[in-house]
Amino acid sequence: MKTSLWLGRLARGVLALGGALLTGALVLQVVLRYLFQAPLFGIEELARTIAMWLYFIGSAYALVLGDHICSDIRDLVKLSAGVVRKLDIMVAVLTVAGSALIAWYAGGYAWWVYQSGELTPGLWWPRYILVSAAAFGGYAMTLIAALQLFGLLTQGRRLES
Repeated sequence: MKTSLWLGRLARGVLALGGALLTGALVLQVVLRYLFQAPLFGIEELARTIAMWLYFIGSAYALVLGDHICSDIRDLVKLSAGVVRKLDIMVAVLTVAGSALIAWYAGGYAWWVYQSGELTPGLWWPRYILVSAAAFGGYAMTLIAALQLFGLLTQGRRLES
């Protein structure tokens, strides 16, 4: 089994589990708060942490699928295959650079939070658990975008997921 296929299945499983946990936490909070007037302490913090990790894992997975946010104006104008390839390479280079920038700054911030020993206000978890989601997503997106750029440069197409 290809590694990318295995990683894709793992990402889908993590996203499905995280989505179910986030939904459950939010439904539980609404029911307890508004039906029983007894909110569960810390549930918002748990939901926020799950949501952050879902967002950044999902953004990396969307990049694998090619479902990330983009503006494809090249289809509005008739361009030669060579120009389209150059545009694809330019977009891939910009994606690698943007993802690396996210990874660099988010990783530095996560490291700073880790060294500070800061805890979350509600559950007193180490705060780096929350903020390292952005670093993880940035590193994953950089790796995926670099692999896609490599595929464009060597094979003329993006590597299959």
